[in-house]
Amino acid sequence: MTDFALARRNMIDSQLRTNRVNNARLLAALEEVPRERFLPESLSAVAYADDDVPLGNGRYLMEPMVLARLIQALQPADTDRVLVIASGRGYGTALLSRLVKSVVAVESDPMLAAAAEQTAKELGLDRIRQVVAPIPHPISRIR
Repeated sequence: MTDFALARRNMIDSQLRTNRVNNARLLAALEEVPRERFLPESLSAVAYADDDVPLGNGRYLMEPMVLARLIQALQPADTDRVLVIASGRGYGTALLSRLVKSVVAVESDPMLAAAAEQTAKELGLDRIRQVVAPIPHPISRIR
């Protein structure tokens, strides 16, 4: 059986802090939000691997260091309202909900959105509003 709390701590110490993730509020959110809960149970053992985790249909849960550095670069404030596009199973949304006033998460895959909404509810994350809506492909807009 995986000790997820230890895996989470190791992720923070060996993957994030060593890669310039140093925002105290973000590190606290990463410690509090159980990444394994945002994956299908069959993939929970790899939740803290230093790699993207496949969610199916070409979708992935972004590797922890990249996601943490993106959120840190945003410099989220507790008064901010955030919009997350292509929110997947909701891990990034959950982290942001610990750092800002509110988050609207838009996901085109109803199954991913339902999983995200259920996990957020189970974890008591009440600053999130989940929306299922089409997400236009950016390449189609370039032509």
